[in-house]
Amino acid sequence: MIRTSLIALGLLALFVARTSAAAERAIWTWEQASYAMLEDRAAADAAIAFLRSKHIGTVYLYADAYQERNLPEARPNLYRQLIRRLHARRLHTFALLGSAHLHTEAYVLPEHRNTGTRRWPCSGACL
Repeated sequence: MIRTSLIALGLLALFVARTSAAAERAIWTWEQASYAMLEDRAAADAAIAFLRSKHIGTVYLYADAYQERNLPEARPNLYRQLIRRLHARRLHTFALLGSAHLHTEAYVLPEHRNTGTRRWPCSGACL
């Protein structure tokens, strides 16, 4: 009876430890950091190393215009390459619109949904 209880307690402790260690962390990268990672491989390498060191599992990558440039439209290949690199390092990655000055929050409203889907005419697999 005591042995069975100790085994059960040990298994429970192992389960709790694994569950706690497996808790995933996520981060949103804003305009400056996202564009730096897109345009500078060394910056991307440093960011990836930092994210991994902090046990980040998911990256929400800014994907919209910044400083008079629009890399998602002008150079979508940069997003594809960076997302592949992030995935290769086991970082789930989502390229998302999200900018207060561009009012991208309005794209979720039915009357503005066509604006967002025209800008991103794919189901998410194109990036």
